[in-house]
Amino acid sequence: MQAGKHYKQAGWKWQARPLVPVALAWLTGIAAGSLAGKNSIWLVSSMALAGVAGFAICFRLKKTILPAGLILCLAAGTLAIWLRYPESLPPRNVARFAGPTPWQVTGTVAEPVLESESRSRLVLEVESIRSRAAIKAAGGRLLVNILGPLEGRQILAGDRISVRGRIKLFHNFNNPGCFDYRRYMASRNIFSRTYCRPDKIIFLGPGPGYSFKRRLDAWRKHLVKVLEGTMAGFDPQVRAVSRALLLGDRSRVSSGLRRDFNRAGVGHVLAISGLHLGLVAAGSLALFTRLFAWCGFLRAAGRVRPAAALAAFIPTLAYALLAGMTPSTQRALIMVAVFLAALALGRRHDLANTLALAALVITVADPGALFAVSFQLSFAAVIGIVWLLERLSERLPAAKTKTARLANQALWLVLVNLAAFLATLPIVVRNFNQLSLVGGAANLAVVPLVALVVLPAGLAGIFLHGLWPAAAAWLLKLAASGLVPVLAAIRYLAGLEHAAVTLVTPTLIEIGLYYLALWSLVEIRRIRWASPLLAMVALVAALDSGYWVYQRYFRRDLRLTVVDVGQAACALAELPGGYTILIDGGGFSDNRIFDVGQKVVAPFLWSRKIATIDLVILSHANSDHLNGLLYILEKFSPARVWSNHQPAPTECYRRFCKLIESRRIPWPPPEILPRRTTINKATLHILHPRPADLETSQDLNANSLVVRIQLGKIAFLLPGDITAGAERRILKRCGRRQLASTVLVAAHHGSRSSNSRSFLKAIAPRWVAISCGYHNRFGFPHPQVLARLDKLGCRVLRTDRCGAISFVTDGTELKVTTFLDENSCLPETP
Repeated sequence: MQAGKHYKQAGWKWQARPLVPVALAWLTGIAAGSLAGKNSIWLVSSMALAGVAGFAICFRLKKTILPAGLILCLAAGTLAIWLRYPESLPPRNVARFAGPTPWQVTGTVAEPVLESESRSRLVLEVESIRSRAAIKAAGGRLLVNILGPLEGRQILAGDRISVRGRIKLFHNFNNPGCFDYRRYMASRNIFSRTYCRPDKIIFLGPGPGYSFKRRLDAWRKHLVKVLEGTMAGFDPQVRAVSRALLLGDRSRVSSGLRRDFNRAGVGHVLAISGLHLGLVAAGSLALFTRLFAWCGFLRAAGRVRPAAALAAFIPTLAYALLAGMTPSTQRALIMVAVFLAALALGRRHDLANTLALAALVITVADPGALFAVSFQLSFAAVIGIVWLLERLSERLPAAKTKTARLANQALWLVLVNLAAFLATLPIVVRNFNQLSLVGGAANLAVVPLVALVVLPAGLAGIFLHGLWPAAAAWLLKLAASGLVPVLAAIRYLAGLEHAAVTLVTPTLIEIGLYYLALWSLVEIRRIRWASPLLAMVALVAALDSGYWVYQRYFRRDLRLTVVDVGQAACALAELPGGYTILIDGGGFSDNRIFDVGQKVVAPFLWSRKIATIDLVILSHANSDHLNGLLYILEKFSPARVWSNHQPAPTECYRRFCKLIESRRIPWPPPEILPRRTTINKATLHILHPRPADLETSQDLNANSLVVRIQLGKIAFLLPGDITAGAERRILKRCGRRQLASTVLVAAHHGSRSSNSRSFLKAIAPRWVAISCGYHNRFGFPHPQVLARLDKLGCRVLRTDRCGAISFVTDGTELKVTTFLDENSCLPETP
């Protein structure tokens, strides 16, 4: 009873903090609406509940007003997320012209250009599009990918330009655990993209209505030159990180250094968000408080703090504008603005209400912000610090001496880092699958130096550049000097062997259990029912762990998943007893642009709770089969690798060989490659190539490893990219009994140069899975191949329409499921 009374005295009654339940109901509605998708039953139900709640409020039915109001907030959140992501494209949107026809698109650059060494990206606010036939009115935003460096050509936000290219809709890699890129772009009101070369961009002059953006972008570009000139004597990566911290330009930060930041647990320092704007706001608040304390009329009226809070918003806004006003920066600015407004209004102690108001303002403006990692991390960190430290502060001893006060301050610094770490841990693991074991030490070393030296000196240097160049240059060099030990510490900590561990993706249920357990542990002395709740959480967590252990290691069936990797190939075979085989890894020609292994295959594996691979099979060394395996070799510690050892003249193949050598992974040559292996009652058979085939042919496709996996009466055949000639050799060598398979993964993505009629007839598959890219330029699968399969009575599934395709068998029966809805797998009508 005493604990409950104390808890109420802490001020958690809803009347004291009315915005907290409102915000929770609104955010719950957004989350529920997103999870339900376009389910009309959920929408009708929520709207019906809203109608009942509205009736109760209108007639002032006692004891129902609070729950009715919360129901209304929940229904409003559901409706908001539905309206945010419409099923059909907006009228006159440029995305409606997607297709094979090239268009000349004219518009205004809406945001600062994101530049890199290999390509750049810009967002175009479209005015019109033109083909050879006619000019058509169009609107909306278009993502323009510029293939190649700009080479000194400056494109500013606010410039009117014209580009030529085919308009394409966004298409996801549709696998469990993969990032919903189409939804993310829709949250920015961008539904299509195009590609062009830098020399094909036509400049048409400044655009109307964008003069402020253009001047701001020009100023940022000028400051980049100032930074580069002033810091010319420093290491290039020091200059690159300075640009990232001060101007929000991360284009020059190398991938290796980004990896070091993430391994050290300080990746958040590179992205201008709540930390940076909060530091600027806090520093400005302290400065203006001291300055305004000299104003007699403000001191007499007791308005020093409110006036300082209002004044602190000006440099905070200036920094946000300087950083490019990215979505994460905008959300951080709103959050800081709400806090400063609360201080100005004298609500400084009510942080829970202030946080709830910030969440409401951000998500009312953009309901999709709830699903942004930056939003989740920012609010989780602040909530964790405020709530956890409020509880821990009661247990700290009072400081009676200067030494004790210093010790308490040091302890507070450690506790703040600990609170933020614990509060954000599941979000970090779910989104990045990495946990830094040195993050606490790195943050204690890095954040104070960045906050107290680098940012103040760098920002002061930028703002003084036009007024006092000599002082500005000195301050910018001081900021760069402060970064030297920062980068040295990060590189050292990241280089430690066990600096970070890779973790599988937690489910939403597991994240909920984590937060319930954390809350129960902290409140166990204050709340009577915290102990039973903790026991229940432990029981559910044990059941959840048991479920996944069974799924991972004790199932007796065989599961084959053809992963959607676009115009490439990748399949995961999970044999009885949890033995895992990854056959190819997909990939694009240049991993620097997009690493399929890191962005597609690894998230899929982590979502299945797979952290290690027992066997990697590379069918052949073409980039669309090989390149995605490089990340897998680095992160999933495969026990062995099989391939035909036929080399390819590419950098990625050389990296493939080096990774196998450096990690001492067994890689048997073709002569001793086991041709038939039985693993947990499943038989793995390599049908092709023989060593003699490799001697007579240099064709990478023709020499693909052909793998057949069988359990009981059900068999799967994966022939890589073999050609019709190789198919004939296999038919001569192997009888129909060796080839016959229930499921065939079509050779060479459904090319007509493979999948010959005689080969298909010998296999006699009931199901055919085709791994191909959405509207790929090769036209795969070829209509002739589809006609052959139809004539044989095969059921065809394609990754471009179905997403990941999963086959599960106990050796007798076969169950087939697809990631996308069954209707998506139907053939397109002509």
